[in-house]
Amino acid sequence: MAHATTRLRAGLDTSVATHAGTLEHELARARHGDVRGIHRARTTSRRLREALPVAAVAVPGASTDRARRDIRRLTRWLGKVRELDVALAELTAAATRHGWNAAAVGAIERTLAAERARRFADFVLKLDDLDAGRLRTRLDAIAAGLSADPLPRLAERALARRLRHRAVRLVAAIDAAGTVYIPERLHAVRIAAKKLRYTLELARDAAGLPVGRQIGALRRTQDVLGHLHDLQVLEGLVNASAAGPAGRVVAKYASAITQTLERACREQHALFLGRRAALASLARRTDEQVVRSLLGHRPRVMKLDAAALPRHDASGHRRHGLRSGRR
Repeated sequence: MAHATTRLRAGLDTSVATHAGTLEHELARARHGDVRGIHRARTTSRRLREALPVAAVAVPGASTDRARRDIRRLTRWLGKVRELDVALAELTAAATRHGWNAAAVGAIERTLAAERARRFADFVLKLDDLDAGRLRTRLDAIAAGLSADPLPRLAERALARRLRHRAVRLVAAIDAAGTVYIPERLHAVRIAAKKLRYTLELARDAAGLPVGRQIGALRRTQDVLGHLHDLQVLEGLVNASAAGPAGRVVAKYASAITQTLERACREQHALFLGRRAALASLARRTDEQVVRSLLGHRPRVMKLDAAALPRHDASGHRRHGLRSGRR
């Protein structure tokens, strides 16, 4: 792995500016209810949330702090709508795959669509209060403040600390999850893996570190755990629908539907267990090697090949389009 200090590619300023432009573009689509726009705006907000704390070290000030708060709120608002988009897509795919009762599926779908519409209307109102144009101005100002030095030494150290923190948190989450199926702990692993991946993307884009294989391995594990989380969310929404106004239509079939979803969750958990040891080793090696490289130290030879993590589900199935875009 080459030293990060010998050649800086895009630079932190370019990363912030690029994500700022993407966020503005995708928020314009999200405002009109575009499913892909909502998804891409959310993932871009997460990438900015990894970049801005590093940028704040080099360009401290109120603009950075306010931008971080605004983007954190955006992620939360977009996530509420995105959750329903994924649930509706998962419902359609699973109903077709398992042949669920059409009347029950239709009733659940209408309930989810109504809730999605309510959340989307709330999102638009909050977005108006936020003022996306002012946020773009703040982000551009931060990028401009960084432009004199693509990755100042202070920012390099801040990024190294963040990478180490993300790697350590992932190992801790994996250890806490153990091998027993506990949804909340598996969700914590998923979030920790996602955050480490975004920080590695920043190290690649801003410092030119060749960490594409690690990013790919984390993405594949994220897909497994993300699918598991989507199934869990849908299971909860089906139970809520059975208790709601459409309950009489749904209740008759709710038990069979949720049992099918529970089995699918267990299958995803089994896939995760097959990746668990390699994922922990990848996180440890990130701490030992990537952080050292970023700080200009000669890294030890990487013993773990990130490609050792399985690329496909045991069944060989590809992911559904909405879920596979879990960036």
